[in-house]
Amino acid sequence: MREDTIEICHLKKAYGEHVIFSNLTMELKKGAVTCLMAPSGAGKTTLLRILAGLEQADGGKIGGLEALRKSMVFQEPRLAEELTAAANIP
Repeated sequence: MREDTIEICHLKKAYGEHVIFSNLTMELKKGAVTCLMAPSGAGKTTLLRILAGLEQADGGKIGGLEALRKSMVFQEPRLAEELTAAANIP
């Protein structure tokens, strides 16, 4: 594995009988802007939650995240309107 990449190999995730992805393999360059585009329900948010450590994959491997700090901004409006953008980040 290269130091400048996050490697996702054969990742699997399902909720019961509903398979979200079964053989997801990709390489992401650390520090780069990456866009995930797919229809609703394709697993974009699930993948991000797995990468952030909020969910566990059912199989496969992810390498390159060990020394990284991770954070997320949720899709739902969870910001306090009376605070600045910077003050909303704990």
